Amino acid sequence: MHRYYFISSPLHFCVASSIALQHQNDFNIAVMVPGSQTFLKKYGGAAEQSPVIFGKVAYLAERTGKLNITVRKTWFASYQKLFGDQQEVAIYTGNDRRPEFQSAMYWLVTHGQNPDAYYMDEGIITYIGHKSMHSVQHRYIDPLLKKMTYGKLWKNALTTGTSPWITAACVAFPDLVHPLLKEKTLLPIDITAFSDEKFLGIARIIAALDDEQQKMLDRVSLVLTLPYEAYFIKQRHRYAELATQLKNKYSLDQMAVKPHPRISKPELLSETFPGFQVLDNSVGMELLVPLLNSECAIVGDVSSVLLTAKWLRPDIPIFALAQDEDTSSKLDDIYKNLCIPVLSMPQLIASLT
Repeated sequence: MHRYYFISSPLHFCVASSIALQHQNDFNIAVMVPGSQTFLKKYGGAAEQSPVIFGKVAYLAERTGKLNITVRKTWFASYQKLFGDQQEVAIYTGNDRRPEFQSAMYWLVTHGQNPDAYYMDEGIITYIGHKSMHSVQHRYIDPLLKKMTYGKLWKNALTTGTSPWITAACVAFPDLVHPLLKEKTLLPIDITAFSDEKFLGIARIIAALDDEQQKMLDRVSLVLTLPYEAYFIKQRHRYAELATQLKNKYSLDQMAVKPHPRISKPELLSETFPGFQVLDNSVGMELLVPLLNSECAIVGDVSSVLLTAKWLRPDIPIFALAQDEDTSSKLDDIYKNLCIPVLSMPQLIASLT
């Protein structure tokens, strides 16, 4: 069996690696979907250095040209090399709404193959659904435009993982997934893979920790994960107060902040969290969580990061800081089911040991 993993985010990479480790007797191929060059270099390079997990790494062409006609032809030409005449093929994707995945499925089907197609857990969206799934734009206008752009290969999904291409979903918490995903065959992700030395090895390659950084990570007692930059800036006063409170609880070398991957004003970190350790924003938190010591707590706003951290490391304490705005109601039940407490700042400080 040849297993192809379409990877376009750190979380996809993380889940793909864990699945590949469960199928080491098969040939596992990491298919890097176009994105930022930093991501492709860091994660594609790590996959190339880890043949024990991925036997091959392939890179798809960028989406360019009017209506993507040019790149569609390029994709189709590359699929002959990528898939060849393999008869036993499995395709995994963290986003079945991407045309790269859909065009690959279309190519395989029109070439007489019948691949198994799997959705890989994408975090929050797996459990609460796409944020715009009930809008007219999402339900009717966008699918029509996609059909006009990509033609017969496009199959719509109201929320990620539910397109007709997908037959099964690899998810962290099968009982909690969105109702539309429950129509698929649900396969629980094996979390033991994340403590496998092979996975930890690829995580270390991506994190690129030198001796000093590794020692820092070993002694950190708390990691504060930050939201997207606009919200962080809006709530800076709140984070500054949190930093002051945390300093009464921990020494500076015990605390680290993990910026959002797309932070553009890193100078705000030193101003808001003076003396705190700062983790590399280009490394997905998903790859850092398995490297944390077992006593380290993770704190963040109600977000996908905490959800992911819970299934990667169910052994470490995880806390959600209640938001000033009522934006977390959809996740409340999920957090309760997973025993992730949502706390006010005073409650959080009192809960940390």
